[in-house]
Parts: sequence; C-alpha cells; structure tokens
Amino acid sequence: MGFVYSFLGDHRQAIKSLNKALLLTNIAGNRVIQGLAYNNLGYIYYTICEYDKALIYYEKYLQISEEIGSQLGKALAINNLGALYLQVGSLEKAEAYLLEAELLFSRIGDRYTLTETYLFLKAFFSCL
Repeated sequence: MGFVYSFLGDHRQAIKSLNKALLLTNIAGNRVIQGLAYNNLGYIYYTICEYDKALIYYEKYLQISEEIGSQLGKALAINNLGALYLQVGSLEKAEAYLLEAELLFSRIGDRYTLTETYLFLKAFFSCL
C-alpha cells in the first residue's frame, strides 16, 4: 500500500504504511520484505528531497541484501545509493557506487536495471 500512496502523491501516508509494514516484517522475521520496505522508504524520501533519510534507508536495504545473499537486492541498493550521491553532488561516491552497480547488474544479467545505471552514469559524466 505504501507505494500506492506514494504514487498518488500522499508521501506521508506512504511512509506511515511502510513503517507499519516494517513492524510486521520484524515480528514475522521476513528479511526479504523488510529489505524491500527499507528500499521503498528510501525511494519516497529521495522523491521528497529528504536525502539524509533516503541514505539511511538505502543503506539498511544494502545491509539486509548482503546478509541474506541477495545479489539483485545488493545491486539495486548500490544503484540507488549512486543515484542519491549523484543528486547531492558527491561525485566520487556516486561514481564508485554506480560502477559497482554496473558490474553487479552485468553479472546478474539484469539488462533493464543496467540501462538505468547507464543513464545515471551518463548524468554523472555530464557533471564532469
């Protein structure tokens, strides 16, 4: 539901809904869904330009993805971190994260998200 609220522009309700989902995933111990909820929270905060909060949630998603061995989750989290650092002008960090995401998506074979990473890299090189 959180993503639906976000799509409709009700970001505060989206955050509330995702925090409720996090509580339930903590109780159930479902780390996969917990990671996705953190990622979605990061995206919502990124969308409303609260980059410090987005960073926290993207890092939590990365940590969980590494803990559960999800290469796709790790790649998505790293890609999101690269995009965030690009947005705030931390170009060295953006480059490092985006190049790592490119490598991971290539290994996984996720050409769709690899294309997104290439678009972020294009924006990165435009900043130089």
